[in-house]
Amino acid sequence: MLGSLIQAQRLLVEKNSTRKIVIVPVVLTYESVLEARSLIIQHLTTTGQERFTARAKKAGFGSYYKFLFRVLKNKSHIHLTFGRPMDVFGNHLDENANSLDHKSHIVQLKDYFSTNGQFLKDDQREMIYTRELGERIADAYRMYNYVLPTHLVAYAGFVLLSKMNPQHDVYSLVQLPEEEYFLPSKSIENLCAQLQMILFQKSEAGLIIHPKELEGTIEDVIEIGLQNLGVYHLKRILTKDTYGRYFSEDFLGLLYYANRLQNLDLQNEIDWTSIHWEADRF
Repeated sequence: MLGSLIQAQRLLVEKNSTRKIVIVPVVLTYESVLEARSLIIQHLTTTGQERFTARAKKAGFGSYYKFLFRVLKNKSHIHLTFGRPMDVFGNHLDENANSLDHKSHIVQLKDYFSTNGQFLKDDQREMIYTRELGERIADAYRMYNYVLPTHLVAYAGFVLLSKMNPQHDVYSLVQLPEEEYFLPSKSIENLCAQLQMILFQKSEAGLIIHPKELEGTIEDVIEIGLQNLGVYHLKRILTKDTYGRYFSEDFLGLLYYANRLQNLDLQNEIDWTSIHWEADRF
């Protein structure tokens, strides 16, 4: 599809048209996704093959009652983020739709299709343009990925679960028995506080869009995240028991929501010396 945009722009340039194809990156962010479990199962089955086998789970009447209560009580929001417009070569545009290079100089699109001053169709060159455009769109996705409290707490929970079980890869982690694991409360809260600070720093550096929903005390952010996480699921993605311990009823769902932050490479910026992750296992 991206290659078609390059071809279409070439045809416009060939006809001396001033029309320009503009790409506007748009990122949809959901607090809760109804198909989360089935989507992550499909992904793990495709990538893991024989390393992953989904476990069938039966839900009792009580689970359906609690699910219905959560749906009626809580609201789930959708956030729509528009990125900076670009042309088919990944150049940003000014207010007059002029294409700008990395030094903010105006560039002419016809130059991308010319060799030694002559207009020339070059399929190999256009394949390179298509790959570069895909990379720019992927960069825009990372930058305009709007982080919500649900993503923060899910990422903290799954990363901590991974640290507690270093011998397991992601395919075996999600197949562990959820009822046997509790996540230390202080570790989750410390980790969430660090992640909150790291994300704000990335925002100030212009690497990501400002995560406004993460503003406030970390206690409030965690509470909102737990409340909104997995509203549309029978099993709680992450919650607390009466003793204040964090636990998940669905590691697959936990991975799905945690994946929203995987592309930011946050683990390398966490101070793990201040976090205790020995397993609370029963």
